[in-house]
Amino acid sequence: MQKFGGPELFTHMVRQLRDRMMARVTDNGTVFEAFAVTNGVKQGCLLSPTLFSLMFSAMLMDAYREEQPGIRIT
Repeated sequence: MQKFGGPELFTHMVRQLRDRMMARVTDNGTVFEAFAVTNGVKQGCLLSPTLFSLMFSAMLMDAYREEQPGIRIT
């Protein structure tokens, strides 16, 4: 996020929310042992749509930055 001009404080806060995140699975009343969530965001997280939008915008900016106008001859 900082690469695209996002405030360092915001990046730090998002990392703190995500670091050492744990989850448990419940199946038919049985709660299983907690495991580390190593990627993604939890379902229902309020930051999910915002983070998706930021990252998708960053990807589009990168894609269009590398685009070269004209006709490509191969």
